[in-house]
Amino acid sequence: MTLRRVLVELTVTEQRYRAVLEIQAGSSVIEVAERFGVSRQAVRRWLAWYRDEGLAGLADRSSRPHANVHSAPLTFNRRSSAGTSLGLPGSAGLRADVLPVAQPVRRAEGRRRQAPLAGCLVACQASHMTEEIVGALAIARAEFERRLTAITDDDWGRPTPCTEWNVRQLVNHIVSHEYRYADNLATNNSKYYVASRDDDFLGDDPHGSWLRGVALLDEAVAGLDSLETTISFLLPLPARDVLLVRVFEAAVHTWDVSRAIGFDERIDERLAMLTYPLLERLIQAPATQAFFAAPQDTLPTTAAPQDRLLHLAGRKP
Repeated sequence: MTLRRVLVELTVTEQRYRAVLEIQAGSSVIEVAERFGVSRQAVRRWLAWYRDEGLAGLADRSSRPHANVHSAPLTFNRRSSAGTSLGLPGSAGLRADVLPVAQPVRRAEGRRRQAPLAGCLVACQASHMTEEIVGALAIARAEFERRLTAITDDDWGRPTPCTEWNVRQLVNHIVSHEYRYADNLATNNSKYYVASRDDDFLGDDPHGSWLRGVALLDEAVAGLDSLETTISFLLPLPARDVLLVRVFEAAVHTWDVSRAIGFDERIDERLAMLTYPLLERLIQAPATQAFFAAPQDTLPTTAAPQDRLLHLAGRKP
């Protein structure tokens, strides 16, 4: 399977997983079907596949028709402000004046169409680990977006477990990672990633900015020759490990948002188990340990994967 195909399946899986999460959060099948532009039968199929096979059951199936709201072609809006409202003024790898905006459209059941990703896509052989990482990224994004859409006007100023940030500042940090990781992968240079840490990426449209960042990171990943490509991150790492750090940060900061706004604090166990070994190594490495909060106290060896991950990230579960 090519990396491009893995990314196309990511959009399919991510859409369906979001729908399942909304059902689990209390939305009706009718509401979710209308929101995603599919039939109620399609939503019920997704629920059955997820119940029987987990996340793997939501992947694209050539023998079954599907509708994919997020597989619409990306269009590009030119901005005379050179993208400064999205915090992209000096990025060397991503064109700040051309920002991809996903345009969800309603598609009939049974019509199959793949998403052309913007930019030049270089096909590469995807290993099982590649699919696992891409799947983890889909889960982490879906879980964060569930919290993002739950934030009320009263929530933005609330304090968070990241004591330097309120909810808006923390959400800005999470959204910024899609843009900053995209530039890092596209340029193989971490200067913009470091320099833009405190820029405002939300503007007056947090959710729209989030979706544009997701599209940019997908584009950057698709442009890699391989996830084994060495990237100049905070220290040289293969691209797959850079993406694992992204998954880790998204999972932990989503927990931070959840605690701040009183939302479901559960982290998908697969995210914790997949990212823990790498982060344990990075936290102990002199070149990167300053970027992570130090673990507090000790934790029993029988602790659940989520508690172990939060403890490693300096949180108190």
